[in-house]
Amino acid sequence: MIKKILLWKEQMRNKKLKCKLESIKTKLITEKQRNRFLRKVLASVSKENGILRDGWVTDYCDNCNKQVTILWDSEQDGISAFCPFCGGKLALCDSCTGPCDYDYGTDKCKADR
Repeated sequence: MIKKILLWKEQMRNKKLKCKLESIKTKLITEKQRNRFLRKVLASVSKENGILRDGWVTDYCDNCNKQVTILWDSEQDGISAFCPFCGGKLALCDSCTGPCDYDYGTDKCKADR
């Protein structure tokens, strides 16, 4: 009689554990699918970010106190641009690759010469 009761308790415990295991498997499958989807989204966002980042330059205009983002090729157009809001001169120093040799007298640097 005791053996039957112990066997029954063990079977009930096994049944509960199987249910928990099935629920964990279901959650794991769901998370794997979500992970695959998020990887695809991340890849597409990274691709869009790379496309948008190419050629866009962000700088701060000292004249109108605004942050300006413009499409600019610093190799072809130099590192001086003009603010689209106030027309003030922007020095795109973040695009410069060498040491700074800005000449305050002529308002130029080596990249503009």
